[in-house]
Amino acid sequence: MSVPCPACGTLNEPHARFCARCGATVITPTGTDPLIGSTLAERYRITKQLGEGGMGTVYLAEQTMGTTVRKVAVKVLKGQATEQARGRFLRECETVVQLNHPNTIRFYDFGALPDGRLFIAMEFVEGRTLTVAISEGPMPVMVVERLVAEMAGSLAEAHRRGIVHRDLKPDNVLLARDDDEEHVRVLDFGIAKQREAETGPEITAAGTIVGTPAYMSPEQLAGREVDARSDLYALGLMTFEMLTGRRPFSGSTPLEWATLHTTKPPPPFDDYPSTRLLPEDKRKAIYKALGKEPDERQESVKRFVEELTGRGQPISSGAMTRPASIAEVTPPRSRSMAGAVLFGAVLMGALAVGGGYWWWTSHQESDHMLLVDAGPEDAGLPDAGPPEPTIAWLQIVAATNAADDPSLALGPPDGRCAVLRPNGKIVLEITTGMPSIGDGTELPELQIYVDAERSGPYRVDVASNRTPESNFINVASDLVGTAPLDVDQVRGTAYRYVRIKNRSTRGNVCLDAVGLYVRP
Repeated sequence: MSVPCPACGTLNEPHARFCARCGATVITPTGTDPLIGSTLAERYRITKQLGEGGMGTVYLAEQTMGTTVRKVAVKVLKGQATEQARGRFLRECETVVQLNHPNTIRFYDFGALPDGRLFIAMEFVEGRTLTVAISEGPMPVMVVERLVAEMAGSLAEAHRRGIVHRDLKPDNVLLARDDDEEHVRVLDFGIAKQREAETGPEITAAGTIVGTPAYMSPEQLAGREVDARSDLYALGLMTFEMLTGRRPFSGSTPLEWATLHTTKPPPPFDDYPSTRLLPEDKRKAIYKALGKEPDERQESVKRFVEELTGRGQPISSGAMTRPASIAEVTPPRSRSMAGAVLFGAVLMGALAVGGGYWWWTSHQESDHMLLVDAGPEDAGLPDAGPPEPTIAWLQIVAATNAADDPSLALGPPDGRCAVLRPNGKIVLEITTGMPSIGDGTELPELQIYVDAERSGPYRVDVASNRTPESNFINVASDLVGTAPLDVDQVRGTAYRYVRIKNRSTRGNVCLDAVGLYVRP
């Protein structure tokens, strides 16, 4: 059921957070979710919705236990499960429910609802996600080491039991405050898979890839068998991101993520002010964890922590040395011909999408899931078609004080963003006489890259002229959601200036790049 905007009356999608027309916060009417107020499995009374993602919806529930009431988080998976999927799900939960590491969210219960949907009841812990913590900027080395060690402890217990998480990412790491420190609680082993082969049907259909593209290992993207070292790769990505405030790679499609994870080495730490003094031992430990092949990484998450922190058996003395170049510390595998072979396998797998792929995006939980169905063996490349237009990157004219690091919006997208805080804006200029391919046509004109996971809605205004006081003579304007790629949201016969303004009252807009399509 569509939800009307309280400000302008525009009908929006049922789970929209912001109005597609004016940007106002959309309030979902109370009682629209039939589960709220009901009792699941005769013991969990649902009180409110906490979030929704690609896999399912998370609710806060109350469980009466004698004279006390315990708060419980209940995740209800989307879609009705077949008997085979239900059997596999129950077997996996029977294993995951045994995890009792202090840095792992405890599973309390699991089962199926009368309508066929599956649910998991788990420990409810108040806190913020690691995604939110990273959005505040690079974290101190000592804090990163402690959080990584806690995540590794949770993973190590699961790995000993033959469980691979397969979807480790900042959204699945909760930071709960205990006294003066925040401590890790790893979430969502819900798509975890036991390493050992076992009889019985699989929940995940053969020929599909399950996970979050930004944090998937090369072997996972290629559809190969994964083990604990795949989780280690994701942990290495998160370590890099916590220290620098940026992901080592930045993609916008499943195929682009596959290309980056498979062939591109991570950038040097000297590119980031927060890590220019990072000791070489720590750099090597992280780059080793990001090896393109599992055998190039540490043998375990425990060993990675030892090398990162210098405890246990450090890989060197840990003394400060000359900052190493990317060629010196990047695993040799990423520079070998074998990398091209692995990329070829990923490319062919991603292109053979006879069944198509789905990439779900949740604005609340950022729970991105990728499913690439195996297509026919003779699936080929599409025709090249007409020549692609080229793209020219705009230059900044002005930025308000509410824009942090505006220069990071210049040039092609690189994952490094200018941050527009509430009411912040950036004005960019198109070179005079540049032949836009969309002038006076229905063809796309603008391409805007934002970090969708860290951005709210923003308004794009285009103008043919501006006064010295920065007043715009608008040609057109439009409110844009949080899509990382915005093509032709604004059409005009001719314009020279582009203004991007954050319309969120609380969140930021992370602007990576702005370009204009031009004739080849």
